[in-house]
Amino acid sequence: MNCAQLKVNSKFYLYGRAQVVTSIDPPNVTYAGLDGTGEPFVVDFISLYNNPYFQTDEEVKKEIKKEKKVEHYMLETLPEHKQKRVYERLNIIKPMLLLERVKAHETPAIVQFMSSYNEFLPRGDIDALQKLSREKLLSMLSDKYTVSVRTLQRWIEKFKEEEKETGLGVAGLMTKNDKGYIRNDDKTLAICQPKHPEVVLCTVQTRLPDAYLPIIKKAIEEEYLTLKKITPVALYDIVKTRCELEVPGLPELPEITLRKLLDRLDPQVVTQMRSGKSATQKLKLVERGFSNKEALYPLHMVEIDHTPINLDVLDDLHTFVVGRPNLTLGIDVYSRMIWCMYITFEENSTNVMRKALEQGMFVKRSKERYGTLNEWDIHGRPQMIFTDNGSDFKSAHFRRMVEHTLGAELRYRPVRTPHVGGTIERLCGTFMTEFIDRIDGARKSNPKELGEYDAEGEACLTLSELIKIATWYVTDVYHHSVHKGLPPETPTPTTRYYEGLKKTAFLPEYFSPEYEDFLRMQLLPIKDKRITRDGIRLGNVIYSSNQLAPYVGKSQTYNIKYDIDDISKVYFQSPETSDYIEISAISPSANEVQGMSRFLYSKILKRLREEGKVKSKEIPGTGMVTQGQLRIQDEVAQLYKKSRRSRKFAAKTNMVPILTQANTNKDKPKEPSFANLLEKAKAIEQRKKEND
Repeated sequence: MNCAQLKVNSKFYLYGRAQVVTSIDPPNVTYAGLDGTGEPFVVDFISLYNNPYFQTDEEVKKEIKKEKKVEHYMLETLPEHKQKRVYERLNIIKPMLLLERVKAHETPAIVQFMSSYNEFLPRGDIDALQKLSREKLLSMLSDKYTVSVRTLQRWIEKFKEEEKETGLGVAGLMTKNDKGYIRNDDKTLAICQPKHPEVVLCTVQTRLPDAYLPIIKKAIEEEYLTLKKITPVALYDIVKTRCELEVPGLPELPEITLRKLLDRLDPQVVTQMRSGKSATQKLKLVERGFSNKEALYPLHMVEIDHTPINLDVLDDLHTFVVGRPNLTLGIDVYSRMIWCMYITFEENSTNVMRKALEQGMFVKRSKERYGTLNEWDIHGRPQMIFTDNGSDFKSAHFRRMVEHTLGAELRYRPVRTPHVGGTIERLCGTFMTEFIDRIDGARKSNPKELGEYDAEGEACLTLSELIKIATWYVTDVYHHSVHKGLPPETPTPTTRYYEGLKKTAFLPEYFSPEYEDFLRMQLLPIKDKRITRDGIRLGNVIYSSNQLAPYVGKSQTYNIKYDIDDISKVYFQSPETSDYIEISAISPSANEVQGMSRFLYSKILKRLREEGKVKSKEIPGTGMVTQGQLRIQDEVAQLYKKSRRSRKFAAKTNMVPILTQANTNKDKPKEPSFANLLEKAKAIEQRKKEND
């Protein structure tokens, strides 16, 4: 992954001048001019990262060649079974990559090698690791995986070259077969789900004449990939008969040709379609066990979980209670610092987790965005992410985000064992009792404690206000409070975090703003779609552009990225450059659905179909989406005062209902007591700084 970590003697650029890190005393970094001129400067690393004139040495040197850029994106285009082979190669050489970092005395690498690859150490201790030679480890890996030493060395070389050029070393492990070099006379045969022809199951390349393709495609979809489990011989007889009937005079297709084509189908697709539900257990990923061992440095382990917030939240007009939002928290097990926090009215989903992962990885800039007294220092990639067994955590998209895009190890705790992974469970409890329960409108963790307290009547915060003071609580209170689970010499999350950074001798990973944009694109969900004369059809919306013209009518499928929070555009991956190109919606128009979520659009379509204005699978005409949205908005406005469900729907879809009469009882929102306390604390702190 293309990111940077500052260490002692690391080179970087500030205001265009080369600098070198002379010492690190977290959170402070001391640096001086590389030419030896000038006095040394001391600055905290978050301020350094936030400086718009800061550039890492890697950013300045980076001149990615166009053909290398293609390799960088191409990995994502591979079918799942080919991606699996590439990552298997990575797992084979990973001990060698770690050993090189061990020889450089990097603590996280030592810990990871000792915990994950202890089998290669004769005595299983750190002395054996220090004495382990590269040649000996190569030999052991060769024996274990029956791969020649020369092949392993070639994989390692290709990984390093790609890592240096693009920051995605794993892309260098793709073979020519994986990349699927296509001759000019090659054709792509797309195998689709028979009941849903818009869903492409897999694709294969062939040079058969066009006349055979629709016959073979139909036979495979309707006869071979079914629970009937017909043999390849039976399928050949079906194809042979249909060729004679539909295209008289067509030369007989050799049986071996059809067999070779079947061999190139995705084996996972074949098993799922031919075995049905019984294939679920067969194909289920082997989940690595949850580990209760102690984290040994910052971001060694991060635990993530969801929980509803016991607090009634108002709409943006401070008029009516909307309901209880949901909270996603991630905690660094080593320091107990909160790695990520995302508050929303959305139900728990992979989309929510995508936003939480982004918030955790990137520099948070809390002073700039929320006016906190302290910066929210923790950021970067965890080595391991632990979750429970919720459906959003088990989805293929979430696994791809964590394991492929972030390069982290994903682990699940055993089913029905909330005591395992207690760090995140305790954090959620602390967040509720020490913060949420002290705000006016809190419903308490135990509803019986409410008594006659009118939580709805006392509600005083909007969602944006809650996010703001929750950020204050995390950065200015929780991170600086004594934690019972930490050692007495580093009793607060912040001191424990800085102590851990000193132990590792380098700072958290830094992602440049440009690379943040790239990662956001990588984290979006992806689908394979064909380009028709109309363009790209995705979720009953058609997207088109002149840039799609060269690909219209081809049987090949293309990668399409999409954002479920905004259906006005999708991103088409060019097969020539592998760059993603923004394609706007044309039916309905991009202007009509600008910023509209897929959730709201589905509700609008449902309403239009109920009223008979749109048939099933038909795309609404010009103005119909706006009409449907206005009808829903009118209905929400009528029920807004009476129904909390309607108010939550409005908040979830960013809908602002037009109310005929305001609630005069809440013209002036009550200030939350906890927010007042934080404001006072900040004022006192500011006065202290001024007096000093």
